[in-house]
Amino acid sequence: EIELVCRWSRTRSPRTAALFVIHEFGYPAPLAAELEALPVPLIVDAAYGLGIPSEALLCQRADFLIYSLSKSFPCPAGGVLVSKQHRAMAQVLDESDELALRFLLKERFLPKTPAWLEKRREHYQLYKSAFERQGYGALQLCSSADFAPHAFLVAIEDERIGAAIRPLLNEQGIESSCYFGGGGYFLPCHQSLDLAVISHVVEAFVSAHRSVVDPV
Repeated sequence: EIELVCRWSRTRSPRTAALFVIHEFGYPAPLAAELEALPVPLIVDAAYGLGIPSEALLCQRADFLIYSLSKSFPCPAGGVLVSKQHRAMAQVLDESDELALRFLLKERFLPKTPAWLEKRREHYQLYKSAFERQGYGALQLCSSADFAPHAFLVAIEDERIGAAIRPLLNEQGIESSCYFGGGGYFLPCHQSLDLAVISHVVEAFVSAHRSVVDPV
């Protein structure tokens, strides 16, 4: 929907009016050195970034920082927009809902965030080891150690294979999809998973991949 309000491009031009960095699935994305000095606002999409060190998320450099509550916490909706210079331009919640949300964040969700980050890191390593045993590799989106991803990405050789795998997994209740343009397929890496669930997801992916690549 970003195209409704602006023209985006992966290429810098004289018309570039802002930079938009996305920390996809919670993997910190760097800002290219040649873009650092551009005198334009930096908008950082850290929807999956709650709890990740601020340096990795470019927080000090960002003019606008976006967080998603529903992607990190067990709540149906909500987000936070942090700005260096501007006050909030819209108030979506009424007073009672805002108080309830503040209570949940302060008392229930934020104190658990460090433990949830560690769980996602642990689950990432379980995925990585399980896939390596099956002859598959992880798609590396960043070199930083400061990540606790919400998705594990399996490297695949062809997007068409990912598109064919998707319905086979989703019909089993595994919410997943092809990482279009990136050479991978993403699988859930939520903190509430356990070894049995991760093993099932890996087995389901391997079975689906083999049925697509080498159908009997």
